[in-house]
Amino acid sequence: MSSRNQAAEQARIILIDLGVPEEAVVRLQGRNTFEEMESIAERFGDHRVGILTSAWHLPRAMRLAESAG
Repeated sequence: MSSRNQAAEQARIILIDLGVPEEAVVRLQGRNTFEEMESIAERFGDHRVGILTSAWHLPRAMRLAESAG
């Protein structure tokens, strides 16, 4: 399993452990954060979603999320 897939699986487990229903946890397509944010915007539109990432990556993820709408 690649490190990217391992991180996605770890995030899925954390969300489920926090009480998020397993069927509500979605792994979207994207080779990088920019593509993932575009995928989120296309799938969820104006709906509010959560992003799980590391502390050092959060500022970049938030910038990309805001630019994707």
